[in-house]
Amino acid sequence: MRGDLDTAMRRFNQAWTLWEENPEALWGMAIISFEHGKLLSGEEQQLPEALIQFDQSLELIREAAGYTSEDAGLLADAAWLHASVGGFRAHAGEKNGPELMQRAVDYLHDAQDIDDEHPRIPDVRASIDKYCQDMGIPIPEPSEQQAVQE
Repeated sequence: MRGDLDTAMRRFNQAWTLWEENPEALWGMAIISFEHGKLLSGEEQQLPEALIQFDQSLELIREAAGYTSEDAGLLADAAWLHASVGGFRAHAGEKNGPELMQRAVDYLHDAQDIDDEHPRIPDVRASIDKYCQDMGIPIPEPSEQQAVQE
């Protein structure tokens, strides 16, 4: 599996090199970074590297969302990544879970504003609910400010 992730990352990176404002390439790299972090997170000694991969996934998806704030699928995945990374970080004993959950809710709200029937929205909402429950925090309300700054 690791080789497949490396090949996929190279391909998305090539696409991004050819067009640096390509949100789909950044989106793909964000998902690959997250998956790489998940693989690493299973081993205690590799947890610091896993957290670096998770942070990289958030940076990439935020950049992708900045290029296209009208793609409900991308924004739903941004919400899912923030919720998932928040869940992993809380499990690792870090305290920024609520901040990441707020960002997840804001991205999800933005996605619903674009297409409230997008098929990813129910799954992402369920993920946010589950991670908030696991952390013992209330599900945040959407902020007044959009997650994606245009």
